Amino acid sequence: MLENSDTHSGVAAGASGLDIVATRWHTAHLRAVKCLRAVKSILCSRTLVVSEIVAIAVLGALGASLPQAGRAPIEELIRVHQSGPLLSALVDTFALDHVFSSAWFLAVTLLTAASLAVTVFDQLRRLRVTWSWPVTLEQMRDAPLQAEFERAANPVPATEERSPSVETRTRGRIGLMGSPFFHTGLLLIMLAGALRASFGVDALVHLIEGETLSPTAAAWARQWPGVLAGPMRLEAPLTLETVDATQYESGALRDLRLQLSIPGEEGVEKKEMVINQDLRLAGGRLFLGSDFGPAALIEWQKDGAEPLQHAVLLTGRGRGVYAKAAYGRGFTKVFWRAEVDRDGTRPEYLEVRVIDNANGALLFGGPLRAGEAVTLADGQVLKLHGTPFWVRISGSRDPALWLVFLGFAVALAGAAIMFTVVKVDICVAVTPAGNRERVFVALNAQRFAPMYQERFQKLVHEHGGPT
Repeated sequence: MLENSDTHSGVAAGASGLDIVATRWHTAHLRAVKCLRAVKSILCSRTLVVSEIVAIAVLGALGASLPQAGRAPIEELIRVHQSGPLLSALVDTFALDHVFSSAWFLAVTLLTAASLAVTVFDQLRRLRVTWSWPVTLEQMRDAPLQAEFERAANPVPATEERSPSVETRTRGRIGLMGSPFFHTGLLLIMLAGALRASFGVDALVHLIEGETLSPTAAAWARQWPGVLAGPMRLEAPLTLETVDATQYESGALRDLRLQLSIPGEEGVEKKEMVINQDLRLAGGRLFLGSDFGPAALIEWQKDGAEPLQHAVLLTGRGRGVYAKAAYGRGFTKVFWRAEVDRDGTRPEYLEVRVIDNANGALLFGGPLRAGEAVTLADGQVLKLHGTPFWVRISGSRDPALWLVFLGFAVALAGAAIMFTVVKVDICVAVTPAGNRERVFVALNAQRFAPMYQERFQKLVHEHGGPT
């Protein structure tokens, strides 16, 4: 008896322990469900959703109105930073010169994607339920378009008994997929934005005819990687062979084409690059900017000092005039000027003015051709080696490009379905009433119910109702 008592006590203790574990698990489960519901409620709240839309609109407006890294010339980016201490501080603090690869943009897109994910999940679950939901007479009693009337009953054999009949049918069921498709497309676009801000990278470089862009990250003048992205580098060197440009009479650019050479397994491959078309290479995509001009390849020489070589990139001033001010050795400042005709002919010479910044004296003024040199009063020698054209090339590595295209396609498909395909439920119920019949006709459109008034009247008339 004692052994049995101990056994029963052990079983009772074990059962009690299992009950405690089950109770704790149930309590934890309820807390988790409650927490998820609270998060879902917050993500779907009207205040948060409106705030997300406003934030995306503001970021998009900033990205469109301010020069963006990798797309705008470096001079414009520098001009923004030099516009004033307040604007410069705002640009640096909130990364306004590379909005779409900033941590702010990443946070907004992730939060918006979370809200959209909850919405899409609810819509897909609702779609699964309503897709095969049968239409009943009770439901159609609340239809916005309905009519009830009597008509003469059709004769039937005496052996048969009239019985009530209900006929229901549904058309355009695919219209239920419009909203889920549209929001799924928006979700894909937001995920693409988050992926772009995390792993995308923009780069910029100025290339001169005959110059080679080496396959290293340091070859680019500037890079703006995403929050988690590495630097951009091509897998093969790229050489700019020639630049062909034509202009309108006003000096505005008409056409710009580049001839590039890229070494490959089967020899050197020639590529052409034009504005508004990307060049896809291993390591990223390249875009041609609309700004170009002649470059002055110069060398400063002075006894006892190592020669100093650099390139001065002349920028457009309108009417085919290109100019640039640059500092030379010591306290000299050099003003360069050239003219390029409508056919893009390279200038035969550059107009040069060398100023002594110490006293403002003119050290030299006049034309200078490629290969010529001029000796200044202070003993310096300025030599012009050549006047090739330069261009701005932007690089981009965007792992989410395919996703954003897919998102736009799905969203457009959803919008097309919403506005072109409408689910319509029709119900016709006939109830015998002696030698007559009571007929109930109802039409329920998922959207745009007033537009189906004429169709409803035709349906009533087909079943013997008043016109």
